[in-house]
Amino acid sequence: LTGVWGISSTDVFGVGCTIWFDGTLMHYDTTVLHYNGTSWTEQTTGARGWLQGVWGNSSTNVLAVGQYGTVLHGTR
Repeated sequence: LTGVWGISSTDVFGVGCTIWFDGTLMHYDTTVLHYNGTSWTEQTTGARGWLQGVWGNSSTNVLAVGQYGTVLHGTR
């Protein structure tokens, strides 16, 4: 993880990437995790690249930014 932000101890987001190698190329898939105070859950984005930061002003308005100009907006 390269970025973590939370509005409370039961509403935390972590971002980064999962790196994998297919024998020829390195691949970087976005990773977005949400912590609900008990466990972490992976969020599906469909985006590629390395997320580097996350911030929001409420639990329903969260932005993540990263490689290749990626900007993700979550509204849960």
